[in-house]
Amino acid sequence: MQLKSAALDQIAQFICGDSPLPFPYRSSSKLTTFFTGLGLDYIHRGETRNAWTRDAVIDINSKASPVGAFPSPEMSSVIEEVMNPVYFEANESENVNFDGALGRMNRVLKQYKLEVAVNPSSGEAKLRSVDGHFVSTAHASPETVKKLTFAPKVFEVPHSTEMQHDLVAIMMPFGAAFSRIHDAIKTACSQATLRCKRADDIWANSTIIQDIWRVIRQD
Repeated sequence: MQLKSAALDQIAQFICGDSPLPFPYRSSSKLTTFFTGLGLDYIHRGETRNAWTRDAVIDINSKASPVGAFPSPEMSSVIEEVMNPVYFEANESENVNFDGALGRMNRVLKQYKLEVAVNPSSGEAKLRSVDGHFVSTAHASPETVKKLTFAPKVFEVPHSTEMQHDLVAIMMPFGAAFSRIHDAIKTACSQATLRCKRADDIWANSTIIQDIWRVIRQD
């Protein structure tokens, strides 16, 4: 979702903070610090402050948003930074007033069903929908998915494998030379009330490696 031109005009004015707005005033250097502090590469080099800031905000607003009901993460961070309480607490101007600024910002955001709310425990100003869903939740990083990939594709990972906690998977070569070792392992498992299986005890798939993988997954 992208904000409309009128909203961008207002937000640019809030960033500049010219009197009599209740927002902190930002000089050329402070405008640069405002954007670069958010990791945004906008550097004011003497252009008209309001026009330059509006152009920067328009560019930020155009960035893609992963969630349709919210602005881009960059635009969201700009809105939240405008309402950062630290700027208001450190400012001694009589015009600067956090509650008044918050009211002005939320009137702009109302048409988008958005608002800035202050977290009472952290004191942070956060953008959220009017129904209480924070933008940070909507922009959360995708859940990490663990995926096993094999190349070449000799066999496939079983989608549903029941765990068998008394099962011991034996990984060893076949053949008469290893029979005594195999028998010893089976005897030890039996005495410990455990079951043991080697791939040749199963042989359910045409590719033996699939049987080996299955018994490992069950173990």
